[in-house]
Amino acid sequence: MKRFVFVIGLVFLAAEFSGQITLQKTYNYSTGVVKLESSGYKYFLMDVPNSQCRIYNMDFTLFRTINCPVPADNYLADIKFVSENLFNSDSYIELLYTYYQYIPTTSSYYYVYNSKIINEHGSNLLTINGSRFNLIYKTGDSENKLFSFCYDYSVFPEIIWTNIYSLPGMLSTSDS
Repeated sequence: MKRFVFVIGLVFLAAEFSGQITLQKTYNYSTGVVKLESSGYKYFLMDVPNSQCRIYNMDFTLFRTINCPVPADNYLADIKFVSENLFNSDSYIELLYTYYQYIPTTSSYYYVYNSKIINEHGSNLLTINGSRFNLIYKTGDSENKLFSFCYDYSVFPEIIWTNIYSLPGMLSTSDS
């Protein structure tokens, strides 16, 4: 009987531990996941000090490093839409990144935002001046559009406009 109770206890103990949440990896950066059209699921992170996007395989091995050039005195703010065929039809990975500059004035300050779409080799596909927020909306059964929300904070009240861009590809996840 003791042996039976002991075995049952071990079974419950094993079931308890196998169903627990387990820390797999910690990154000291903002990290997300994307499903690339050809390469499958990957983690990507935004390394602000080095202005880089690093892409990792699901086993946490490095897949690609993409430099996101920002002008002097600017800072990387966001990386989105890591893809292989969203912005063009070649086989290179591409992404959208946003950066900003802090502008002090005599009585206050404001920020200047810009976004760029580049490929993994750093080739610039598009620059969007004033772009702070970027979203992709499904606008048809086989159509996505990039909405870039732009701001000019140098005046009060700020000037706001939205640029809408057609995209040759489809977003493979809801928000990358």
